[in-house]
Amino acid sequence: MSLQRVVVLLGKEARLNATNIFFAYSIIFPILLSLLVAMVFGDLFSGEPRLGIYAEGESQVIRLLTEKESLQVRVYNDPEDLRGDVKRGAVQVGLILPAGFDQAFREGEETRVHVLRWGEASLRDVVLIETAIAKVVVDLVGMPTPVEVEAIPLGNVQVVSWSERFLPLLVIMAVLLGGLLVPATSLIAEKQSRTLIAVTTTPATLLEVYTAKVLLGLLIGLFTGWVTLFLNDSLGGQAVLLLGVLGLAALASSLLGALLGTLSKDMDTFIAVVKGLGLLLYAPGILALIPQVPEWIAKIFPTYYMIDPVLQISQRGAGFSDLIGELAILLAFVATLLLALVYMVERWKEKLALAD
Repeated sequence: MSLQRVVVLLGKEARLNATNIFFAYSIIFPILLSLLVAMVFGDLFSGEPRLGIYAEGESQVIRLLTEKESLQVRVYNDPEDLRGDVKRGAVQVGLILPAGFDQAFREGEETRVHVLRWGEASLRDVVLIETAIAKVVVDLVGMPTPVEVEAIPLGNVQVVSWSERFLPLLVIMAVLLGGLLVPATSLIAEKQSRTLIAVTTTPATLLEVYTAKVLLGLLIGLFTGWVTLFLNDSLGGQAVLLLGVLGLAALASSLLGALLGTLSKDMDTFIAVVKGLGLLLYAPGILALIPQVPEWIAKIFPTYYMIDPVLQISQRGAGFSDLIGELAILLAFVATLLLALVYMVERWKEKLALAD
């Protein structure tokens, strides 16, 4: 197999597929869906009041408020940006602190603080923010507080936000759509137009043609998966390990796509197969939306091992040693798909009466 010919074929695949509706769909749809989920579920259902702060100088109030786990605090460098976000509802309350506020307050001097409020902010959130500000001001002065309130959570204390619940499904869709659709639809189109036979009459072998298609699916799945994690602020701090595991998941998706494209007689058959397999492919992401479902159920599905290591790295900071078991299963899944695809390529060689 010639690496140079594979690169040339890869460029050809990218150019030809650029006008393919499935190519555009596999890239655009996961990104749009991620943006939609981030916009709708990122703040709206988080349950935490949103406070914006601008200080004309240094102030300990900013540090004390950002340490409050019950608030979402954004610090601004421009008061006009803060005013704009309050008007739009991006933050529910805006706090503008004048220069020297801390010193003036400690010395009992008269000082003025501007508080901006979003017109549609709920009374509950405004009260929580005002209470937090009052507590911080008391802490700033160093005034002793004779009463200490201790919150004791009851029931399910491990509340997962909707944006976090959607992330597994978003990443699975991003990796699978790009990796699966592009090589499969490309193979089906070439079989129907008989261009696959024409290409293999050149020095390029059938294996090199398949390799180029699989590589294109891998690159698209890797790209859309990475962008999805980026849009959901879930890249984590281990870029190399994350890229490697995400690439392995994209490879599994691309191999599966090439295999389905080889087995499908036409596009209608392929779409029917994908619809039939849809629930099995996306099951781990769907089950993640329901925290009450035991995790072992999701582990039954092979795509769990494509996505869970990615989330372990990006969200929980897991290292390679923590993922050896899951990565071994993922590698076995990739090897199985690769052997099945090589077998199908050999069958195609015999059918087309081609030689290496």
